[in-house]
Amino acid sequence: MTMTKDDKLRVSFCRMGDKIIDFSIQLSSKIDGKWKEILRIDTETHGDKNNEGFAHVHHFYAKRSQWYQSLPGAQNKNFNLLYKQWLRDAINRAKYHKRNYLFNK
Repeated sequence: MTMTKDDKLRVSFCRMGDKIIDFSIQLSSKIDGKWKEILRIDTETHGDKNNEGFAHVHHFYAKRSQWYQSLPGAQNKNFNLLYKQWLRDAINRAKYHKRNYLFNK
């Protein structure tokens, strides 16, 4: 199922020539009248978790801490394919990600 009016997607990327070298995809959903971050895929550095700027995903949950996952193929710094795949995933599987946020304990 795709996104609804209660879902929001924020996307940014930086290109050098024809290569995406940095990006961020953030999926949020309105839950109980408040916007909650559900999923974020990015290349931002996060201290000791990602000091190299590799692509990774944050899965957020209503009742527990986020889960951080490095993405395969994330080290080559050409993020074109990862960006396209995860953008499509966030849009087409928004309902799944929202359910995962709400019910995964």
